[in-house]
Amino acid sequence: MKRKKIDISAIMFRENMLNKLTKRFLFVLSFVVLLPAIGHGQELSFKWAEKLSCTGKINPSELYIDSLKNVLVSGNFSDSLFISQDTLLSPNAFNGFIAVFDSLGQYKWAKNIESNKFSVITNIIEVPGGYLVSGVFQENLLPGTMVGVDTIFHNGYAENVLLKINDIGEPEWIKPVGLNSYGNRTFFKKINNDSFLFAGSFNKAFCLDDTISFGGRKGLFGITIAIDGSIETPFLFGTEDEVVLSDAQFDSQHHLWLTGYYKGIIEIGDSLIWDSEKASNGFLFQLDTNYLIIQSLRFESFMDNYPQKLTSAYPGNMFVSGEFAGTMVIGNDTIRAAWKKDIFMAEFNPLGTLVKIRNIGGRAIKQCGGMVKNDFNDFLISGSFRGRMELDSLCLIESTPANFDIFLAKYDESFNLKRLHKFNGAHSDVAYNLLTDNSGYYYYFGSFNESFAFDQEVSLEGKGSDLVISRFFDCDYKRKLEMTTTDTSFCGNGILVAPEGFTSYEWSNGIDQMSAAIDSSGLYYLTVIDEYGCESKDSVLVEINPLPVILLPDTVFMCDNASIWLDACTTALGFLWNTGADSSRIEVNTPGDYSVAVTGFNGCVNDKNVIVANYETPEILLDDYYLLDEDDLVVLDPGVYFNYQWSNGWNGQNLLLDGMAIVSGVYDWQLNVTSFDGCGLSKVFQVERVEGKNASGNGNSQSANSNALNSIMDNPDTEISDTIDKQVLGNDQIVDIEGLINSRELFIWPNPCKDNFNYRFNINDIGVFKEGGNFWLMITDAKGKLITQRNVVTGNEETFNGSVEVFDLQPGLYFVIIKGKNTLLYNSLIIQ
Repeated sequence: MKRKKIDISAIMFRENMLNKLTKRFLFVLSFVVLLPAIGHGQELSFKWAEKLSCTGKINPSELYIDSLKNVLVSGNFSDSLFISQDTLLSPNAFNGFIAVFDSLGQYKWAKNIESNKFSVITNIIEVPGGYLVSGVFQENLLPGTMVGVDTIFHNGYAENVLLKINDIGEPEWIKPVGLNSYGNRTFFKKINNDSFLFAGSFNKAFCLDDTISFGGRKGLFGITIAIDGSIETPFLFGTEDEVVLSDAQFDSQHHLWLTGYYKGIIEIGDSLIWDSEKASNGFLFQLDTNYLIIQSLRFESFMDNYPQKLTSAYPGNMFVSGEFAGTMVIGNDTIRAAWKKDIFMAEFNPLGTLVKIRNIGGRAIKQCGGMVKNDFNDFLISGSFRGRMELDSLCLIESTPANFDIFLAKYDESFNLKRLHKFNGAHSDVAYNLLTDNSGYYYYFGSFNESFAFDQEVSLEGKGSDLVISRFFDCDYKRKLEMTTTDTSFCGNGILVAPEGFTSYEWSNGIDQMSAAIDSSGLYYLTVIDEYGCESKDSVLVEINPLPVILLPDTVFMCDNASIWLDACTTALGFLWNTGADSSRIEVNTPGDYSVAVTGFNGCVNDKNVIVANYETPEILLDDYYLLDEDDLVVLDPGVYFNYQWSNGWNGQNLLLDGMAIVSGVYDWQLNVTSFDGCGLSKVFQVERVEGKNASGNGNSQSANSNALNSIMDNPDTEISDTIDKQVLGNDQIVDIEGLINSRELFIWPNPCKDNFNYRFNINDIGVFKEGGNFWLMITDAKGKLITQRNVVTGNEETFNGSVEVFDLQPGLYFVIIKGKNTLLYNSLIIQ
């Protein structure tokens, strides 16, 4: 059967940040504060979890981390044990097992030690080339994948056995050691690279190499084991009543500390005799380098107490954790359980003197799982509880109703609570052990029955009797986020920049980059996550000071040979233009780039660039000199402007110079115009009127060629359009006005006009009948090019009145021509 692996490597526990004031306030109101995670520092970052599922029963024994960060677990099971894709079988008895996972939680291998009645693997320690493994078996230890040797027979007692296996679980040797009833704990401790201490307790007899050292007694033992399997006996303590070794630990001076509990009378040597009366009492022994007792401490109680775990700390102090009920006395110090059973933590100096002690109270403490110390002298302790538990004076937690839950609590070196994580169970979960690999990672080992929830998103489902192994990273090992300042100010806006080296950034304004643009005052929070999944937070108080407002456009236009004022339009502390001026406004008369820096009263500086450019005013399209005689008609068009003022008083765009209306002589003319940008321009020119048909004009004089109209006069039946096309359009010539008669008898009004004009003339002037006659109405441009023509039928009146729409013609000078039978009438028309 294959078990689907839960991928939870990216899931992390989030901590609940509460300051003491908030916690105290909540405590007063409700008396119970339910906290899944507390603390002002960083949290534990959850990495992965694996489970071992059993269809029968499963009992955990050991959690071990080797030098390669492989995770090894052991115990025993009945029926079937499912580990990743493997299945171990134990159909007739309890078999021991060992399973190995790498640092990422990937399953590597598993082995079992088979027995026809009972076996269990209890301890593991890394040695060169593999591992030393201890176990217990009863009756026959069968040959199998773990043992690989002949069957070991026994007479029914439980016996310890030592095995040397390689790094893939293959056996190298096996050695029986002592007689021991199952349930008493043993421990491996490293002495040096070639020698290891194996310590434990026995309650039947102890034998070594078929020699009975203590028969029919109980006691504590310690033996040294070499890599080749050779054994020595450093110490052996025998007593009459029950004694159980809970943990063994070397301190920094290589003194061996032993802790555990006893019931009844314990006799260690000739002078140490303790009587626990009816309860189980704890003990703490300190042995020197020769394994002789130099300190002995008694944990006295009228009810049971069970020291469970030891951990050492520089410069040699030893920390003990465990469980107790009622009142416990250690030397001159007394501690009382808050409920039925509490967990305690105690610190002892190298002289065995109690330094400090505290308890963790709960209505139903089931077990103290483990305690480890990190490099910051913080202590992480695990355990299982049901109901309500007090972790310090301000923090209470409750388990899932009717269930045993698991807690991980972190305390500083003064035993002050720093952080708490709670895992929810569905039945009766038990915490067994907690280890660290001294590189920031913690490993939790425990059992659960139905389900085990790490948080709201990640949980494991069990088969009824399962084990869980999980890995966490202690974020205290990594640097915390610290902004370079706790408060800052910007002018107008600014950019907050976080330290480098994190994999994720999240600002409170939604920015997910290392830097965040800030445009409003307030408190900004930043949350970062590093490559270990550790989350850290910090905040910066930002004040945004307004910039002085500068009301200058990007571009300003001015007229040629004029000046303009540039005004910053603000009240401020100071001004500085790139011209060197220090006033709020300056006058400029040349185009260019100008800038001003304005300093506000709050010290903020704002600057603005402005481009000053000349208007692109069109040139007046007039020549300096015009020459014409009496037959010339010249139209002057200076171009399009907003208004015009000719020196003769005319204010239209086009000026008609009629040679017949000008007396011979030289005249100075001037035109003043205003552009649509409001710029004034002026043009001075001369007009000379001469006598004679051969006067030749220069400049822009529009001297006429008379062929076009002469042809019309000579051939009155000729279509005007043909004549115009051939004579004017083809040769690009203008109409010669010469030969037109009674030109002043064609009246046009309004003139200038915009959308239409009216005209009037005498029918007799063009030689057509008054009634039923017809004539041509033509409009040409200033050069005589035909624009439009129409045939008009006369009525019975002598004076003909008509109207023409010209809204589709562009502004300018035009000629209106009336062609009769043998006569042409004309007049000029200005369209605005």
